[in-house]
Amino acid sequence: MKLLDYLSRQPRHILWLYALMGIVIVGSIDYFSGREIGVSIFYLFPIGAIAWFLGRRSGVLAAGVGAVAWLAAELLSISEYSHPVVPFWNGAVRAGFFLVSAALISEVAFRKKIEETLRSQTSVLQSILNSMGDGVMVTDSQGRIILYNPAAERLLRSSLANTTLRDWLAKEEIFLPDRLTPYPAREHPLQKAILGEATTGVEMFVRDSNSAEEIWLVATGRPLIVNTKGNGGVLVLSDASARKLLEKQIAEISDREQLRMGHDLHDGVCQQLVSTAFAASVLHQRLIEKSLPESKTAEQIVDLLNDAISDSRSLARGLYPVKLDLDGLSSALEELAESTENISGISCHFECEQAVLIHDAVAGTNLYRIAQEAVNNAVKHSKAKSIIIELEAVEEEVMLTVNDDGIGFLPGKVTTQGGMGLHIMRYRARLIGASLEIRRGNSGGTGVICSFLNTNQVMNSHERSKTA
Repeated sequence: MKLLDYLSRQPRHILWLYALMGIVIVGSIDYFSGREIGVSIFYLFPIGAIAWFLGRRSGVLAAGVGAVAWLAAELLSISEYSHPVVPFWNGAVRAGFFLVSAALISEVAFRKKIEETLRSQTSVLQSILNSMGDGVMVTDSQGRIILYNPAAERLLRSSLANTTLRDWLAKEEIFLPDRLTPYPAREHPLQKAILGEATTGVEMFVRDSNSAEEIWLVATGRPLIVNTKGNGGVLVLSDASARKLLEKQIAEISDREQLRMGHDLHDGVCQQLVSTAFAASVLHQRLIEKSLPESKTAEQIVDLLNDAISDSRSLARGLYPVKLDLDGLSSALEELAESTENISGISCHFECEQAVLIHDAVAGTNLYRIAQEAVNNAVKHSKAKSIIIELEAVEEEVMLTVNDDGIGFLPGKVTTQGGMGLHIMRYRARLIGASLEIRRGNSGGTGVICSFLNTNQVMNSHERSKTA
């Protein structure tokens, strides 16, 4: 090994010098030993060294030099042959032997270098994967997980050794914000990547079916392309639980601030307006008793103050429409339907066959805002004559639906030309882990469907267990 290490550090011309010296020495021994002692195999040492360190072409050249050296030693020795062609034939045979040996040795050396390079690159790749905070999973075309890093096991809360994608999907309960229910395995970003479809920034809510562990993940999947053919998929996972929790806390702070403003408006400004309206009403009565013409002006002031009181109360309710009790969403949606019908003149009804309890006040508020935006869009743009708001629950899934009988929309227009209101609706849905789907009715009109899983919130189950 020390000799090989020493030779591997030598420049090209030094290796050739050593090889030629070796061939000359072996040729000299061959000349003096005569035909009784065969030393042909020793030519392979310098030839093999050149083929190993300098490659196939140099090895072939060294094999030719060795064959010439053998032939020269054979011709110079005192030997008699039955025919003059015999030494040249033997020389050609040895040349072929040297050439084949040089080619094989150079091929072995080449493969060894490739294996060492591949092993080094694999080690570097594995080191990079192990140092990444994001989880990485690689599968073959059959869905077998062939490569992963520790972050992937940490994020998925399970061991991925000797595991297939199907086994992992069967163990976990996975929800997507774009689906009303837990989606099938074929919709998983990694499964799509195996089939050749790229996905970017897909939010997934993962819950272990055997425990209470829950986590929000953002997944990006890409096909694994080898020699222009798909040979599997690559999935990169990022932990979004902290961001989701921060968004929830920000929403809670915003809701508390709106609640405070609503209370201040109701208990402060509204009460002052009520007092002012009462004083104006007393003034109006006194002016009437004295038959003064200013009584009409006082009456107008009383009407304006009553309108201001009504508007202020509506504004106070709008700042925080959903009460903190569990069924506050139903009452708020019923008030929304009544106020919409009174203001717009469009028939608007709220339907709820059974009580729907919302465990999260933030979720209830955002569901209300989604319904409010859907109703406003129907009033402004759909030319609808009737709007129906529905709220229903099946086990832990809450479904909010707003349907109208208006002019509807063109297919694809919502996704490509959606306004600010639609973007806000989608954002509110993502904020609480809900799905949002906007579809055209079979007989016209528009339907907005928002599906929310009551336990589809990180920390919710733990919070409820603490307060129970």
